Amino acid sequence: MKIKEGFTLIELMIVIVIVSILSALVIPLLLSRVEKAKYSEGKAIASQIATAVRAYAVEADTVSPSPSLTDDLGFKDNELDAKYFKQANMAVAGAVINENGTMDYTITLQPDADKGLTSGNVVLVCDDNDTIFTSPDL
Repeated sequence: MKIKEGFTLIELMIVIVIVSILSALVIPLLLSRVEKAKYSEGKAIASQIATAVRAYAVEADTVSPSPSLTDDLGFKDNELDAKYFKQANMAVAGAVINENGTMDYTITLQPDADKGLTSGNVVLVCDDNDTIFTSPDL
């Protein structure tokens, strides 16, 4: 008699079911990681703006409550444009130098609507020189 080698249909179906279950668990996790990476671009830009706000305050020895990215902070038009965030959707508000020399300000970056980031804005809040990022929970 000839011995047949190979997998049975049941064995192949069990493997397919296991792979399907693993895929169903892993793919949503990977997609959220991709969106987090996209939002990290906004965090990097907000940090760059925060450095410019501090430099502006030191040079001017005062600060406008809502400094302009181009006029006050020295960025060129569209210089901060990136893949997921555009300079037109970035703003600095509440900038003030406190009596003790610390600073308060809020930087808000709204993602470009055409890029599919709909989880929310990236916000950098500086309160008495303590910087806190708030970005969407992903």
